[in-house]
Amino acid sequence: MPGLLSDTERLRRVFELELKNECANRVVEGGLDRMFIQMHEEGLLEIGGPLRQRVKLLPAGGYRSLPPEHRQEWIEGTLRALAVPVSVPARAPVPLRRPPPARGSASRSGAARPGPRAVNARPAEREESSHSGPGLSLDAPVSRLPGIGKAAEAKFEKLGVHTAGDAVFLFPRRFNDFTEMRRIAELAPSGLPQTIVGNIFSIREMRFGRRVKGAEALVTDGSGTLRVAWFNMPYVVRQLEEGTRVVFSGKVRAFRGRLQMENPEFEPVDDEAANAGRLVPVYPATQGLSQRMLRRAVKAAVDALSDRVVDAVPGWLREQENLPQLAPAIRALHFPNSFGEAEEARRRLALGEFLAIQAAVLMRRAEWQQGQDAPPLALGERLGPFLEALPFRLTGTQRECLDDILDDIKGPAPMLRLLQGDVGSGKTVVAFGAMLAAVHSGMQAVLMAPTEILADQHYRSFAKLLGAAK
Repeated sequence: MPGLLSDTERLRRVFELELKNECANRVVEGGLDRMFIQMHEEGLLEIGGPLRQRVKLLPAGGYRSLPPEHRQEWIEGTLRALAVPVSVPARAPVPLRRPPPARGSASRSGAARPGPRAVNARPAEREESSHSGPGLSLDAPVSRLPGIGKAAEAKFEKLGVHTAGDAVFLFPRRFNDFTEMRRIAELAPSGLPQTIVGNIFSIREMRFGRRVKGAEALVTDGSGTLRVAWFNMPYVVRQLEEGTRVVFSGKVRAFRGRLQMENPEFEPVDDEAANAGRLVPVYPATQGLSQRMLRRAVKAAVDALSDRVVDAVPGWLREQENLPQLAPAIRALHFPNSFGEAEEARRRLALGEFLAIQAAVLMRRAEWQQGQDAPPLALGERLGPFLEALPFRLTGTQRECLDDILDDIKGPAPMLRLLQGDVGSGKTVVAFGAMLAAVHSGMQAVLMAPTEILADQHYRSFAKLLGAAK
């Protein structure tokens, strides 16, 4: 290939043969785009040279994305740029132009990017139902959100989203960082994830070593090419198609002298989100629900209902601790301006969840205690002899714990208490004091140990203490 591509005369023959074959892109194995990529990697596209300038004029999708008449125009223009006369019948010139960009979109370099290919919307995405409005409530069915029909509603239910309120709490699992978008030419090895948008030039299943299967793609964005590898993930080949414009986010490292992105997360590009230049949420999904549909539905729910969500943190406590309001935190966790803002929002919502759980536990404990009557237990006059019989004096913390337990069990409500401490901190002697109170009150007490050895050890210790207390 280097010998073929380094010879201008032979390169001219390739282009002329492409014209004779009606620009079918079959003259070179893999197409002309593959040839240009190999030339670029082998340093055969001279910087500032005429062929390099002509290749730069191709859209992001490459030569193969051009319609036949535009391919012929590009070939003829390239032959003229190489100072080679064009021997084809004269015809009315067709202006070479790139496919029209998405409305309001532009690349970093200012050149127009190709717009998304026109495709038929999935039936679930075409179904429209009554969209969200002033009457939307937290318990309204998810089908009240925009773009959600019966088919999409069933798919939302697989995610545990049955109501509009559930959609408010369907939080992103990660974000695509379109604030730090990079061109392939700007990538460098790093331990941090990097994000690019590119067209899949080729993708195939392959084997890494003897046992590891995976997938490998060649991605281009007009500034260069990048090898993308997925180890132990051969199924990626069935999820991506050649020519698809995709956003990739993953770590980049050097492998055999070339950059390689490994096991990145990916999804088809949402041009509207990409052009916004912000963090874009990526939600848990299921087959048949695109990220665009999820974002649209969740945003409608958040905009309409985030102010109606009841905050588990009381207003007085929120003011005392200078905590942010709940509604802005919900909106920030869905659509943050930065990763720091998303983390602050997550912590604010986690605080409310923990507070609600703790309050529920305390309420359940109170209800259980109110419905139960416990006989009062007391150590009484036996407390002094017990303490004196110990071979050591209780520490202040040990005595405090024992007094709290004895104070609890002398009342009519059952005690619910956890005694926690390090190994050797005196938990057993405190528990033994509570057991003595039960026995002294005419009840029985049982000490359970996880092993027979530990049970025997406790028996010997208690026997010695009881003997000394007599």
